[in-house]
Amino acid sequence: MNELLADYSLIGNPGNFVNIDIVATSIALFDASSKVDGEEATLVINLAKLLDSEKCHIGYRVFLQGKVESREIIHGKDLTWVEHDYFHQGTGKVAIPRGAVLHCFACYNGLSLQQAWLADPGNFQNPHRIVLEEFHDGLDILQSYLFDEQRRGRNARDFEFGVVWLLWMLGFSSAQVGGTDKTSDAADIVATTPSNNILIVECTTGLLKSDKIAKLVERVEIVKK
Repeated sequence: MNELLADYSLIGNPGNFVNIDIVATSIALFDASSKVDGEEATLVINLAKLLDSEKCHIGYRVFLQGKVESREIIHGKDLTWVEHDYFHQGTGKVAIPRGAVLHCFACYNGLSLQQAWLADPGNFQNPHRIVLEEFHDGLDILQSYLFDEQRRGRNARDFEFGVVWLLWMLGFSSAQVGGTDKTSDAADIVATTPSNNILIVECTTGLLKSDKIAKLVERVEIVKK
């Protein structure tokens, strides 16, 4: 065990000795309260208390539709600072386009010490979702296919359609390979990620039976081979 720990640069069995590890955090870092809300971003930076707040600054890039829209700096003197027991906390607000992503850098004395990505989860740009909303009356049809268990005449095939659309909206390339009479013995859905990982999906609106699990495992093994 000691040899294994040594291979990973970890402390081995100390025997009768006591070890004390002291880990120094960054002298400047973003607080978890930093956020993007609509068209306004709130950037909150924590700075070690003994340091000069005017030597601190926040750099950021605004990404919109995959392109850099702008690059700016918020200087320490332009932040609103509040003193806490062990650190200073500076807050700045910037206006950004709705749906943009912010790439931020916490800096001190000209050095970048931490980076962070911020986005508004309620306005994240997803072109796949926009397409579905245009053709499917918002997402009402999709939600009905996925969640409306009490709908009259509910077809299990509708549930498969809903899962295929959901996977496509989330960035998978998906195919409903088991969606025809001639391919009913195939897996319901096959989906791939941008890195070419493959997902095999079986859908059911009832209780998950053991034979369906066995078929899923078998199909995964066939695809692996």
